[in-house]
Amino acid sequence: MIESPLYQYCLNDLEHIFKKTQTHWHSAKGCRFLMTGGTGFFGKWLLDSFHFINQALSLNATLVVLSRNPNDFLKQHGYLLHYQDLDWLQGDIASFKLEKGPFDYVIHGATQASAAFNQLQPLSMFQTIVPGTHHLLEQCKAQALKGLLYLSSGAVYGRQPDTLSHLEEHFSGGAPALDSVSSTYGEGKRAAELLCQLYHHTYQMPIKIARCFAFVGPYLPMDQHFAIGNFILNALRHERMALTGDGSAVRSYLYVADLCVWLWTILLAGPVAQPINVGSDQAISVLELAALIDRRTNNRGLKVTSTLQSGVSTRYVPSIARAQEKLGLTVSISLEEAIDKTIQFVRHHAGRDLIFSPELAKVAKVFGA
Repeated sequence: MIESPLYQYCLNDLEHIFKKTQTHWHSAKGCRFLMTGGTGFFGKWLLDSFHFINQALSLNATLVVLSRNPNDFLKQHGYLLHYQDLDWLQGDIASFKLEKGPFDYVIHGATQASAAFNQLQPLSMFQTIVPGTHHLLEQCKAQALKGLLYLSSGAVYGRQPDTLSHLEEHFSGGAPALDSVSSTYGEGKRAAELLCQLYHHTYQMPIKIARCFAFVGPYLPMDQHFAIGNFILNALRHERMALTGDGSAVRSYLYVADLCVWLWTILLAGPVAQPINVGSDQAISVLELAALIDRRTNNRGLKVTSTLQSGVSTRYVPSIARAQEKLGLTVSISLEEAIDKTIQFVRHHAGRDLIFSPELAKVAKVFGA
């Protein structure tokens, strides 16, 4: 039997998720969960943490995962075949038939958070987000749900003013530009959020909304548009870090174990129809981030390539006051520890079939994995 990589190297993180959420799971005993988007970065962590908690508390709960190609995914992640509390439903988010129910809880996260997909196939991106969400809501409106968690994004806010340190949930002054293809993801998430609110208003569906920002941790793609993943891969390969700008852009990063704590808490105990920012409020510039990763990897010295002129500064940092006040959620794991945990995981798994992408096979040559 192939053991879950998270059980092998992130058991403390799974225990952290369990300890932080265990008081919320009483309502889930014997329940059936449906999840869309269960095969990506978020999904893999939610699957393993669900299984861990289900076993620890003897909940006898079941999680059904919607996937277009479950067989392909299970071939790469064979350990999941041994999880008796997981089931699989093959189908596309825009056309699937709701089977294997009834369901008590739903997590809807079926969207590719991919800048390349957003730019090259914007219509497909929009159709996945908006008609896909509409179809899911139609399929679920007759279910006696206890909660439906929609995984939205901080992209719904559009551009954050440089003078605004943290985005609060009521901010509406920077909506995505309607004349730009790059707005497809953010505007799609806005429209899907509105659909969720309409279904709450019309059918009293118990909608929970998590506006997710930026994250780091095992399973994060290292070769996509996520700066922190790119920097970690660059540092491990002793490559020059490429910055799209002068490094003054400001971000924040929540470790994925804390992310799971927040998502499970919002689903099981969060307020209905009130969006909650999910992320860290601890800001860091992109240049500072690159330097931090350089130090944590004991690299040979920071080497930065800037591809744009200076003076273009953008912020993407949430306020987490609502999450703290309503649910007692906090940032438990520091960015330094989060980076260390991610690096350790990559070093253990680089080049293996269970990990991120073929690009990481190159890392294996460095560490002999």
